[in-house]
Amino acid sequence: MASDRLKVIPGFFVDNTELLDLKANGNATFNALLIERGRREKKLLLLKTFDESGSLLLEDDIEVEDDRTILAGTTSTLKHDELLLAGVWGQGAGASKQASGIFSVLVDPFNKQPIHYMDFGELEHFLDYLPPRRVTKMKNKAERRRRANKPPLFRVNVHVVKMEESAKGFALLCEVYAPSVSTNYPYYNNAYNPYNSPLYNPYYYGGYSPYAYNPMMMNRYYNSPYSPYGNPRNSDVTILNSSLIMFDRLGKRKEDFGFKLNDVKLPSLEQVSDFYASQKFVQFYKKERDVFLAFNWEDGNPAEEDTVKIGLKSELDVVRNESDDQGGIRYWFGPYGYAWGYETIKNKVEQSADPVRYVYYINKVRLD
Repeated sequence: MASDRLKVIPGFFVDNTELLDLKANGNATFNALLIERGRREKKLLLLKTFDESGSLLLEDDIEVEDDRTILAGTTSTLKHDELLLAGVWGQGAGASKQASGIFSVLVDPFNKQPIHYMDFGELEHFLDYLPPRRVTKMKNKAERRRRANKPPLFRVNVHVVKMEESAKGFALLCEVYAPSVSTNYPYYNNAYNPYNSPLYNPYYYGGYSPYAYNPMMMNRYYNSPYSPYGNPRNSDVTILNSSLIMFDRLGKRKEDFGFKLNDVKLPSLEQVSDFYASQKFVQFYKKERDVFLAFNWEDGNPAEEDTVKIGLKSELDVVRNESDDQGGIRYWFGPYGYAWGYETIKNKVEQSADPVRYVYYINKVRLD
């Protein structure tokens, strides 16, 4: 602490305002990204940058279109002069918290700047986790509706993970997930439940529903500590896909990459995948003792995938159990990440009263 007295920064937990992101920059400043949700007209996306003492350095308010809702967002970290805001948006101001696409906008406190909206059908690889024939139909339908100036139909649950900055531009990492809810509603998990039909629940049947919003499904804000709705039900999620969207220095989309995940199930929503950017863009995630990698190039060549298995100390050791919700992997430095987990191990030849060992491990993993 710089002093014995804490400084309270005003203007945050006020009516109809939600804190979307709080991000430390590399130059001893930090950003706060907020959204005003109470207005019917001229809703505002608010960016405030403070110095290390909490004094306001920069403030920008950006108008959100009346028929759009900003669901989640994050900021870049001021490694260069530009500051980018990006995240996901939904169509209309209704109850649905499922996203319709990606938005981006550069901060400019001296001029009005429009928010760039893209529906998921505009992204090249965002839908790759779905069957190819379905993707083709969905993209064609999305393009027809875009030309007719109609809102997109496809919506999905998206977790905005993080944004990284380089000399080439910005990279936004998002994850698509399917929530499941344990409720006290009768017949909720019953085949006779009408909400378990393709009409209401696209995930129950493995994909897309044109009606999109399912009122029985959990949305990401119920899992947020800032949620006004609290956490009325126990929930778990399945992470389906990792999406990496690249922007240039002007905040315009350049390209995107998708990496289908092997249905990683977690008791709550949290980051599963990560990425490493060098000559290529490497997306990766961990499931039990396997690290799955996708290598993407900017020249448009197809992604290459590989799998690395985390080794054991002894060839005589056998893993009895390892759970996905007690481990993970993150980017570290250079071409390396670190993976961790908790497991039970039994030795094939060791004889003792308790041959099973309980191990927490952290391993360095090379990503290229």
